[in-house]
Amino acid sequence: MHLNYSKGESLITWEIIPLGNFTSVKLTHEGIEKFADAGIDFARENYEVGWKEIVGKSLKGFLEK
Repeated sequence: MHLNYSKGESLITWEIIPLGNFTSVKLTHEGIEKFADAGIDFARENYEVGWKEIVGKSLKGFLEK
């Protein structure tokens, strides 16, 4: 089943930055405001919380498998 919440489109850019023995990941999500027609669930604050969870916690565990 495919649900259409919004007609908006956005651009997500991942930057992988080597820092010696470490790697930094920078995520930029542009165009979130284009989802305003989908309601409060698609507010910028919700994306910020979601991306912080994915990049800050889930991604590390996924990559270490």
